[in-house]
Amino acid sequence: MKKILYLFAFSFLVSYCQQSTAKPTEILWDTYGVPHIYATNEYDLYRAYGWAQMKNHGNLILRIYGESRAKSAEYWGTNYNRDRILLLMDLPATAQKTYHNLSDKEQFLIEAFAQGINDYVKKILQKLTMPIK
Repeated sequence: MKKILYLFAFSFLVSYCQQSTAKPTEILWDTYGVPHIYATNEYDLYRAYGWAQMKNHGNLILRIYGESRAKSAEYWGTNYNRDRILLLMDLPATAQKTYHNLSDKEQFLIEAFAQGINDYVKKILQKLTMPIK
């Protein structure tokens, strides 16, 4: 009985120590605007990287997403020929197939990156005083 009690106490201490030493994900920006990310796991790392990329290059990321989906002409009224070529090559569907052929871990990390982008957008939307139309 004493051994079980010691084992229980030991496992409690180990779990408590692990919880108290876990550090939150942190992004430190140097003087050149480069993010240095400190995370305890890959999911948090990729999520923070998505957040940092959206903060630094949000306009570029949104434009590339629109262009890669062959929606440039629809969104910005430009690059109709590029959209047409991408649709002729069936690039959006090919990208979907490629994503589904990735390993579960790769899909998980891509989703973490996308979650970081979405988290940044949600944070910015909360700060806006004007409605978006």
